[in-house]
Amino acid sequence: MSRPIYFTPGPGQLNPSISEYIHDALDIGIASISHRSQAYMDIHFATTQALRELLTVPADYHIFFGGSATEMMERILQNTAKLRTFHLVNGAFSRKFFHMAQAVGKTAIAGKVPDGEGFHQFPHEHVHPDTELICLTHCETSTGVMTGGDLIQAVRQRYPEKLLAVDMVSSSPMILLNISAVDYAFFSVQKGFGLPAGLGVAMVSQRCLDRSLELSVPGKYSGGYHSFSSWYEFGKKSQTPETPNVLAIYLLGRVCKALLSTGIASIRDEILQKAELINEVIQSHPGLSFSIREPKFRSPSMVVINTVNDSGLMISRLSEQGVIVGKGYGKQHSAQIRIANFPAHDIKSVMKLCRLISQIP
Repeated sequence: MSRPIYFTPGPGQLNPSISEYIHDALDIGIASISHRSQAYMDIHFATTQALRELLTVPADYHIFFGGSATEMMERILQNTAKLRTFHLVNGAFSRKFFHMAQAVGKTAIAGKVPDGEGFHQFPHEHVHPDTELICLTHCETSTGVMTGGDLIQAVRQRYPEKLLAVDMVSSSPMILLNISAVDYAFFSVQKGFGLPAGLGVAMVSQRCLDRSLELSVPGKYSGGYHSFSSWYEFGKKSQTPETPNVLAIYLLGRVCKALLSTGIASIRDEILQKAELINEVIQSHPGLSFSIREPKFRSPSMVVINTVNDSGLMISRLSEQGVIVGKGYGKQHSAQIRIANFPAHDIKSVMKLCRLISQIP
């Protein structure tokens, strides 16, 4: 029996070479090496360099490894905002960023549009003059709505003195984000990088690090296990403050090198081709429709579909054929289907998905 194909939003389909990479890691003892050894430092350095090349991370930005993207949300809030943050909210995960700011004691303000809608313009009227950190979500995982690079660039130009953080969990590395236009960008590896969950990655500008050092008080607990200063000090030695997920860091480096070998431009072109195949079957199916009305807000990496009937029926039928798609998020769990479109999904698999969908009433 063939293995299922996972079009789930995350954890998602594993990179097709992951078994080989894991076997290689076990053969050379990666899981047992000391995180203070030269062997680990070589892995850490190689992975950060591959990430820099793949995502065009500026040389003066720092790369930090943590446990998850959710942790990386918390760390930027605790390390760089003394009081005020501002959030664009248009779905469950951008809302989580906003609620987390409140939970860690910040005065957080949100500019909101209904779930499933995008921002035509930035709500400047809601930004307090003393706002320190502006938080955006590149691709809202719950709804598939994109916040375009033009809006992100406009925010940077309008508020050059404020720090800008971007959640790129469901867009990296599939969709281009100009890292130099933001101060902090973060993701986790179980989506677009096709790895098992358990590693969060943040790319941090020098300005962002400097701000964290201004706010830190020596010997005083900052509210989180990881401070940017500790990440930075150990990072200079290609290390982390604690014992990290060495296996995941090694695997991420291998995946990044493979993606570089294929070519990130080619990968992104293929993401668009696969998204178009999925879009065509949605347009031709009488029981399906786009959940996002305006095409410019539809993410090619996270396609969200409205279903006339209970979405569980189509999800179940697809599952019987070895194709696993995601339920709608939260209140939409029985009214929508979410289909991930990541580099680990080849065109042949997407064509199978589309064929099966077209055959289900």
